[in-house]
Amino acid sequence: AIPVQKVRELVFQILYSSDIGGSTPEDILELMMKELAVTRKTVHQAQERVDEIKALQKELDKIIKKTSVSYDFDRIQTVEKNILRLEIYEMLYDDSIP
Repeated sequence: AIPVQKVRELVFQILYSSDIGGSTPEDILELMMKELAVTRKTVHQAQERVDEIKALQKELDKIIKKTSVSYDFDRIQTVEKNILRLEIYEMLYDDSIP
């Protein structure tokens, strides 16, 4: 089995790539398999989690906006937004994490 940290890294990279645009899912799949030395199955698992996060993105962003008192949401860098989205998703919605 692949370590949780590796899956999290993969999910983050796919989230970020999809957020900045310009890459097709097929391009991302091939790149992740090559660069991170993971299987197609692992990338598909990560993509499923990305899809779940994207489905909840409005709600996740609302939480970030509500709790970010020092920074306007639009000033938060794309990398940081995606880290926050992933972590909030894991804390509130991922039943596999105790």
